[in-house]
Amino acid sequence: MARPKEFSRSEAIEKAMLAFWEYGYSQTSMQILTDAMSMSRSSIYGEFESKEALFALALNRYAEKKMTKRNADLEQLDGTGRDRIQAVFNILIDDLHNQSLPDGCMLTDTLSAIPEIDKSIADFISQNFSEIKAMYQGLIRLGKMDGSIQSSIPDEQLALMVFNLHESTIILSTIDNDGSTQKQVVQDFLQLIA
Repeated sequence: MARPKEFSRSEAIEKAMLAFWEYGYSQTSMQILTDAMSMSRSSIYGEFESKEALFALALNRYAEKKMTKRNADLEQLDGTGRDRIQAVFNILIDDLHNQSLPDGCMLTDTLSAIPEIDKSIADFISQNFSEIKAMYQGLIRLGKMDGSIQSSIPDEQLALMVFNLHESTIILSTIDNDGSTQKQVVQDFLQLIA
């Protein structure tokens, strides 16, 4: 007789993450979760206590994976600060059009459900967004040092502008079929601050 497959908490969270990412918190029913995770409703509640607790774990998994990928991508980049910002956006846009993953960004999508989610989740998203802004601020600082960014706008303000471009790129990816329009918008913006 074959042994039943051992339960993997990590694998279950990964599957829940993909379900929440695809459907959003509100639209992800317990039936969707049981199907995605191959677990019964009682097993999900027994292991994770609630849909909200499972969502928090899934959101954390998503953020960790994105941060790990972003850091690995940054380590591979060469060129000026401005070139690296363009490269970060090109990677972001290509990832947004990766057909093997759900559309959009789980963090950004969750913001539209803020009234329905716990304040700690909103704080978690805010912290992640701060890390993205800090990444851009570092690249802007590099660009000012190497001369590829000439703007007199303070680094922190410029980083906020680039972060806003980052978020609008995510939102508009759903109507930009191949990402070419958004890549051009980023290139035009970077030309303005050169």
